[in-house]
Amino acid sequence: MDIESQRYISRLIFLYLREELSDSQKNALDDWRAESFEHELVFQRMISMEQFSQHFARFVKSPQEQEKEWSIIKSRTVVKEKRLKWRRWFRYAAVLVLPITLGLFGYLYVFGPEEEEMGISASNGHEVVLVLSDGKEIHLKDKNVSAFLEDWDGTVVADENQLSYQNGKPSENQENHLLIVPRGGEYTLILEDGSKVYLNAESKISYPVVFQGNLRQVYLEGEAYFEVFKDASRPFVVNVKGMAVEVLGTEFAVRAYPEEKKVLTTLVNGCVNVSAGAHSVALRPNEQAVWKKLTDDLQVEPVNVNLFVGWRNGRLVFDNVPLCDLLKELGRWYDFVVEYKNPDLQGLPFSLDIEKYSDFRQVLKLLECTGRVKFSISGNRVTVY
Repeated sequence: MDIESQRYISRLIFLYLREELSDSQKNALDDWRAESFEHELVFQRMISMEQFSQHFARFVKSPQEQEKEWSIIKSRTVVKEKRLKWRRWFRYAAVLVLPITLGLFGYLYVFGPEEEEMGISASNGHEVVLVLSDGKEIHLKDKNVSAFLEDWDGTVVADENQLSYQNGKPSENQENHLLIVPRGGEYTLILEDGSKVYLNAESKISYPVVFQGNLRQVYLEGEAYFEVFKDASRPFVVNVKGMAVEVLGTEFAVRAYPEEKKVLTTLVNGCVNVSAGAHSVALRPNEQAVWKKLTDDLQVEPVNVNLFVGWRNGRLVFDNVPLCDLLKELGRWYDFVVEYKNPDLQGLPFSLDIEKYSDFRQVLKLLECTGRVKFSISGNRVTVY
């Protein structure tokens, strides 16, 4: 990378730290980060407080000036809460970044990421299973599912990424299927009416082969993103245990893992109605319905939808999330379990917004760039130090 390009990217990162990026500048920085893993690694290291403090002394004029600058930062960033957001710190620290960021940028490119042997990468080779009405199981990988269906003249096309129902007609015997996406997997389902369902890892959905009657009903356990084909005469209903989401045609996400205490419905566009027990709420775009299962409480909150639907677009998005929650989610996506050598590390807050790499070692390396944690991998077990 030439010196002018380095200056330009350094300037964008400086503005990022100060939360002053324009839309076009943000797009330029995002494009640069997405070009390669090395770019993303440099970006994460440059915004890491720990890495910044370790290399800061290399780029100031004297120890006295260094101490003076750090005294200013410390006076403005007294930590009154253990889980202070890093960005709040950088609002003050970023005033020092511009004179030294080019040097740090060059330092990271010259020395590069530290190579570590961290075990094998995670695999997404888990097979999705389709369960027919008679209980027969079909592993969806290059299968002609239509050949397994009786008394139905439609077409079902399946491969390792997508299952699609086409040209179906109602019949006297209602055929229902159950689609099971395992831990470490993702899958797309196209229903008979044209609606699309993007299923996240460790999720299940039950649905009719052909929708009949006045409602289009499906039953979900886990997490899914819905793009519902509009049909004003037949509302689309997503049922989870104890709750229902009714729409005519829109985009939204539902998170309903059985072990979690909350069910989340996040609206991207259009409108939906969420009902649980005697409660019912209507959502507008960028709002989320939170149903607390233990107390039967249903509330609406404004949210950043990208935090809840980023997985749909192949991104890992977390904002100030405790490490234990972050690794639990990553463990579901990459199929691993976690062991903590120091339990206190579980509460460390992290923010992350990156492409979902197929090689899980890359994600761990980015987290290690903070200098706050170290990882080792053995089989499907990740140990946190």
